[in-house]
Amino acid sequence: ALNTITKTLNTTYWALLDEAGWKKEFGDQRDQVAHFARIPAADIQGVRSPYFFGVTDAMYNASRKSGLRYDSSIPSLRPEELYWPYTGDYKSSQTCGSCLKESHPGFLISPLLSLTGSNGGLCSTVDSCLDEPKNASQTFDLLYNNFLNHSQANRAPFGIHANAGWLLNAEAPFVKEGYLQ
Repeated sequence: ALNTITKTLNTTYWALLDEAGWKKEFGDQRDQVAHFARIPAADIQGVRSPYFFGVTDAMYNASRKSGLRYDSSIPSLRPEELYWPYTGDYKSSQTCGSCLKESHPGFLISPLLSLTGSNGGLCSTVDSCLDEPKNASQTFDLLYNNFLNHSQANRAPFGIHANAGWLLNAEAPFVKEGYLQ
């Protein structure tokens, strides 16, 4: 999935970005990915807003008009909110910080379901959990316990969302070991 060109931490930038700005962010990145990864641009169909900022109707409208078909930018804010992917045909019941005001027919929304860290805190991505695993066993337990939360509830898809650096960190090889268990 695309993630924009600038990827700035300036939340105001994303909150105020208009549809043309989003189209440029996603369109330029799509061109770069297509060129350097040699993936046909038409095969690049998803998007995620940087740091989950700026999820607005302008972002979704720009995504749809750019030929993108899905988004995975809206984190769940409660561990019991285990949503299945849904379309933007109707107003969402998902709790979110900057919920959409318009419907986006046919556009697929794949929510980031919060993980529960070993300290009970919530994290949208596994690498953002504040209580990072210290060994392979803790890594496995973090992932497995969250998987059980999904499989014993409504079986919503369980995603392991992280930056590649989390899994490939040379200073913490136990993360990959625990993941592979």
